Order: sequence, then C-alpha cells, then structure tokens
Amino acid sequence: MKKLKKDEVKAFECYKKSADQGFLDAQVELGYCYDKGIGTEVNKTKAFESYKMAAEKGHITAQNNLDLLHFNIKELVFDGTIIDKTEN
Repeated sequence: MKKLKKDEVKAFECYKKSADQGFLDAQVELGYCYDKGIGTEVNKTKAFESYKMAAEKGHITAQNNLDLLHFNIKELVFDGTIIDKTEN
C-alpha cells in the first residue's frame, strides 16, 4: 500500500473551504490550524473567531478549544506584559 504524503497547506485549504460552507467540524479544525500554525501562520485572532463561530452553534470541541485559548492568553499576559514562555 502506498503511503500518502502529508500536505498541511492543502489540509488547511480544505478546512477553510468546508468551514466557509458551514460545516462546524471543519470550522473547529480551521481554528486549530490557525491556533497551532498548521498549513498557515499562527493567528490567535482567527483561531478565536473560528472556534467562537462553532461554539455559538453548540459544538462542544469548539467550546473547549475556545476556553483553552482564553486560558493560554491569560497565562501569557502578566501585568500588561506578554511573557515569552521560551525564555528560561
């Protein structure tokens, strides 16, 4: 059996197209791609928007991911300063 080549950019494009057509699971996956930089640049604002759209329609995973995104943003901000978690 031939092994398929992983194409993150193509996956991102497919999720985007499906999300634009109203598929909630694709909306969540699109948010994840933006959140983690899979097939696109990291964009927390677009991740938030994608998760929020699906969460408002009752998608449980989107609601959980939105909560995690909120938590991670709060964790990075301390006294109005963004903390670089890569620094020791």
